[in-house]
Amino acid sequence: MLCVVARLRVRIIILAFFALIQLVSADQKDTSSFQFISGQVSIIRGDKVIQPESGTELLIGDEVRTGPDGYAKIILAWSGIIKVRPDTSFIIPETSNQPQRISFIRMLKGILWARARKDDDSLRISTSHAICGVRGTEFIVAVESDSVCRLKVAEGEVAFVPVVEGMVPKALMVRAGQQIRLDVMKLAGAVEEQMEGAANKAADGLLRMGSDAEEQLLDVGQKVEEKLMEWGEKAEANLVRIGRKIGDKAMSMAEKAENRARTIMPSVLDEALAASLDEGLYDTWHTCDFSSAGITFSAVSALQDPEFQEFRQ
Repeated sequence: MLCVVARLRVRIIILAFFALIQLVSADQKDTSSFQFISGQVSIIRGDKVIQPESGTELLIGDEVRTGPDGYAKIILAWSGIIKVRPDTSFIIPETSNQPQRISFIRMLKGILWARARKDDDSLRISTSHAICGVRGTEFIVAVESDSVCRLKVAEGEVAFVPVVEGMVPKALMVRAGQQIRLDVMKLAGAVEEQMEGAANKAADGLLRMGSDAEEQLLDVGQKVEEKLMEWGEKAEANLVRIGRKIGDKAMSMAEKAENRARTIMPSVLDEALAASLDEGLYDTWHTCDFSSAGITFSAVSALQDPEFQEFRQ
């Protein structure tokens, strides 16, 4: 009986031990932390400045900065590994879909190396003018200035999306052995030139259409005016003929009245002439129709490239 109880205790202890190992492993897997630090490295967390050590946890909202001699290696839970060179800074912003998980890095300046896990495609690295989507990839992202950034890929492929005002976002696939460099000022200038060219073409087309429409309207107006003149002349001729007939009739009536009046008295003649004028017999009638500038591709060697060699040490 004692042997049975002892065996049960041993089994319970073994099961508890393995359960504890699994819990610790799961906790470590869900935690992003610094694995190696050299030189000046700091974390800006709210209004505090923290000097990290090996094992220091990296949290959502942290900003990491390295000084002139600073190097750091960070294990990202679920996403992969990143290494940071001197004079580099980046922020870990919160994402709406995974608010408690570090899957997005916003580069401010400097150079960052990353190796993303092959079974996870959530890692995103952005600069002020581009977004990089990765999976199972070894690559380097560098921010050279406020307007220039570059990406070089040693393994796998990275979707590189330039973000420029006035330009429709489009992913450019950068594969192993390739480097892409984005000069936003040149690209924005090229986009502006294209937009101005398109606007000028549209304006020319509208002017041509307007000129054609004006000519057509003038032609139609001329034809309408000619038709109205024709109708007016015909109406005037008809009215003249009618007026003449009425006038002749009136004159005949006036002559008869005059002759009759002569036999009566002179005052009656004056009244008859006045009546013929008042009837208006002598009135007059009147008728009246993206450039690739700023984006350059080049080849790189994953084995011989000095930046990759430096990060692999």
